[in-house]
Amino acid sequence: DYGGDGVDYSPHFLHSDDFPSFDVAVTWAKETAIGHGFLLVIASYAPQRDGDVAERKHRSGFFIAVKAGEHGKHNHELVVYLEGHRQISGLSPESKQLVLEMSDAQTKPSQIVVALQQKFPADNPTVRHVYNYRDKIRREWLDGRNPAQQVLHEVVQRGYVYWTATDMDGCICQLFYAHPTSLQLFHTWPYVVGMDSMYKTNRYNMPLVEIIGVTPCNNNFLIGYALL
Repeated sequence: DYGGDGVDYSPHFLHSDDFPSFDVAVTWAKETAIGHGFLLVIASYAPQRDGDVAERKHRSGFFIAVKAGEHGKHNHELVVYLEGHRQISGLSPESKQLVLEMSDAQTKPSQIVVALQQKFPADNPTVRHVYNYRDKIRREWLDGRNPAQQVLHEVVQRGYVYWTATDMDGCICQLFYAHPTSLQLFHTWPYVVGMDSMYKTNRYNMPLVEIIGVTPCNNNFLIGYALL
């Protein structure tokens, strides 16, 4: 007795039809296992044994042979919290889409977790899943570029007017960029311009300056940004 529940789960893996591929058969078996609160691990796989030849002649695909008795029981002490297991705990494609949409809306991870737990409780979502997937999205978005390269990439891709200055090593030491529409507004109302450099905290210790214009209706509009 290894501390299991003593239940023989082998009948749940009886499947009358053949599977079209090995991967489909494994996926079905794993999902069946997860549905009953445990994991299925593939220890080894033999494509065909001599004793199986006669039985396989009338099979058109892959099938699961179930051994009854002790083989269908837990061989270890049961785990109370399933969230720690990768196969049981994780984000489904629908959950990932929700994380993507809420992240685009600047939603906090803690709020995203609450939404996931309400809409997809079977995924057993945690805040670590949200952080991990957001980090994966960020790495895919960067496509190997560092943050400074990504800023310049976005500036060029979005058609901003920009100017850069580099040091002797070719590293950017100053960057200015402005949206074309903002420049049109500035050309229309160039009389009052404000500059705000309160944002000084970043990994490069480069102050970020906001350049702001004012309309005759006393409304502010952003002209451009500069990293100094």
